[in-house]
Amino acid sequence: MSTPDIVGAQASLECIQHTVDAAQPTINGNYLGPPVASVTFIPLLTYTSPSPMILLLSSIAVVIPPPTWSIYASTKCASLMLFQALQIDLFSINFAFVLPATIEGNFRASPVDNPPNWTGAPKVHEDDPNKNGLKAGGGGEAMHTRD
Repeated sequence: MSTPDIVGAQASLECIQHTVDAAQPTINGNYLGPPVASVTFIPLLTYTSPSPMILLLSSIAVVIPPPTWSIYASTKCASLMLFQALQIDLFSINFAFVLPATIEGNFRASPVDNPPNWTGAPKVHEDDPNKNGLKAGGGGEAMHTRD
């Protein structure tokens, strides 16, 4: 049995740094933002409300990670897990979670996960991100459209 030739099979420093740089704003907003906001307001909530509650507005990406959005989905999942743990630790505070589906817009058309100068990746984002997802109809109802 021969050993495969792995020369050149390492990630470049540029690729590693790109991953860190691309992930950090998402980590800051999706993972660190909710607990920082919570610890800021927990004293006020517990002082002014007989039944304090914190609502985490997250994303369906927590349970259904979209293609090319692994960093986004994992940070959303991490914040949900953190809040579920806080719900156990801080039993005097109620926690609620909302996981909305994708809505009309171009958010899904710009993934942050692709490495720099990557030519081998297939085009995985949608040409028209408004083709799928929830859309508000004339009566305000949400409907899912899919071919």
